[in-house]
Amino acid sequence: MIQERKRAGDLRSEFEQQIIFPAVRNPLVYRAFCNVDRALFTPADQINLAYTNEIIDIGEGSSISEPFLVAMMTDNLELTGEEKVLEVGTGSGYQAAILSHCSSEIHTIDINSRLAFEAYQRLSSLNYSNIHVHLGDGTLGIPNESPFDAIIVTAGAKKIPIALKEQLAVGGRIVVPTGNDLKQLNLIVGLKQTGGSIRTDVIALVRFHPLLSKHHGGWDPDVFEEARQKRIERRMELLTQLAAKLGTTLPELRSETARKFNIEPDNNWHNVDDFLVFNTINLILAFMEKGDVQNSQP
Repeated sequence: MIQERKRAGDLRSEFEQQIIFPAVRNPLVYRAFCNVDRALFTPADQINLAYTNEIIDIGEGSSISEPFLVAMMTDNLELTGEEKVLEVGTGSGYQAAILSHCSSEIHTIDINSRLAFEAYQRLSSLNYSNIHVHLGDGTLGIPNESPFDAIIVTAGAKKIPIALKEQLAVGGRIVVPTGNDLKQLNLIVGLKQTGGSIRTDVIALVRFHPLLSKHHGGWDPDVFEEARQKRIERRMELLTQLAAKLGTTLPELRSETARKFNIEPDNNWHNVDDFLVFNTINLILAFMEKGDVQNSQP
């Protein structure tokens, strides 16, 4: 037990020094990461990822972002410890916990009731008294708590939602990923000017889950789900074609790939995206989508 604790302590120390320290300039942010244990927000079956720079899936179309990215986004809010902050996309509550050590009052909102409730329970049990968890559409912000000195959005928006622009105080900063391609979003840092305009800079290209909303700036959930289903169906067609070209069947292809990568196959194979993380298959499918393999001889 003592050895396990020492090992965990060593991993956390390496995590802080090698991943977080290079990402931040603000000592408040660095100290926040030292004070917040990512393992407390990590699902038990992924605890080995707690002190890595890896995304952690928490279900419901949400995840805990890479710590380097969380640190960079928080750092660009330029917090002093006195601000009132809005976070859009509560998720596990990890980002809110980091913010709580860098500002005086945090309001975090999530559209998913399970995530919001579990984050509330987790943060309450850890005695984060300056964090207030709300259930609702994040693109609309929280009007009755505005203005906010800083706003951070932890899901991909199409544009900066109008409501968030309005609820940001003059001189306040907003950090938000925007764009029409969730695999390559512009990470925007905006500063609200006197008169209400937002001066923006792009600081990185990032990937995020979509900010689902029928309101300005969000991804319409119905349209997004329809497109997702069509993409899955198309990928399944391509996988079937790939199996045929290899002289096998789809179940056999799944089983053989699982054996080679030493993983447990999804018996129903509904989650095609999980299967496609294996780069070899994904690369082949990418060629097939372009017609390169489809038009070649087997």
